[in-house]
Amino acid sequence: MKTLNTGVIVFKNIREGFCFEGLGYLDTQLTFISQGEYILEIKYYYEDEEKVLTLKGKNISRVVLNMDRFVITKVRSDNQIKLVVNNIKDYFFDLLSEN
Repeated sequence: MKTLNTGVIVFKNIREGFCFEGLGYLDTQLTFISQGEYILEIKYYYEDEEKVLTLKGKNISRVVLNMDRFVITKVRSDNQIKLVVNNIKDYFFDLLSEN
């Protein structure tokens, strides 16, 4: 199995039940892109407590989570939704590990 250490991953058409398990990065920026309006729920765990974030957006929306493991539990949209996952920890932790 190949491990990717890339900071940006693009998913073309996310659906309900989409699950992302990253490499343990601290922060992850999620960018949702669609041709219309959408509502979705993101479920994740923070300090051993389940959190649910409801996102209502149109065209482009961004949200930053403090981890890179999450599940999109509900998606309501008339159009396809593209998801861009950007792991923010890449640059800073690589820099810190060199010093």
